[in-house]
Amino acid sequence: SVRVFEPLWTVLPSSKAILPILNQLAPDNPYLLRSSFDVQDISTFKSGYVAKPVMGRTGANVSIYNEGGDLISATAGKWLNDTIVYQEIALLPKYEDGGHVQVNAWAIDGKYGGTVLRVDESNIIGLNSGIHAMRVVKSHLGAAVA
Repeated sequence: SVRVFEPLWTVLPSSKAILPILNQLAPDNPYLLRSSFDVQDISTFKSGYVAKPVMGRTGANVSIYNEGGDLISATAGKWLNDTIVYQEIALLPKYEDGGHVQVNAWAIDGKYGGTVLRVDESNIIGLNSGIHAMRVVKSHLGAAVA
């Protein structure tokens, strides 16, 4: 069997507590979803919101609400008593033959390190969601990118 240990330094970037802080530092950044620790702020999220535990992993204890505050979907898990971050909603695209798709990319030593697609029938990607590795071949990128 294989055991993988996550390095301690990854706690900060993987903690959702960074989301409201980034939102305060760059409130008009078009690449950041509005986020808050304050439940009162969800009234400013026009399309609905997601409630997620700060230290949650693999989609556990995530709840998605529509613009009217109605629960769309939710998951169970061990993070029930964790601090909650409320984040503006950005639903994953759904494809007829593959479910909801999430793109994940990594950097290694400051350079592109890899991409995978996570796929699930649920709109909350979880531990058992499908995972498909992508391979980027420089010779196939074309002149515009090279």
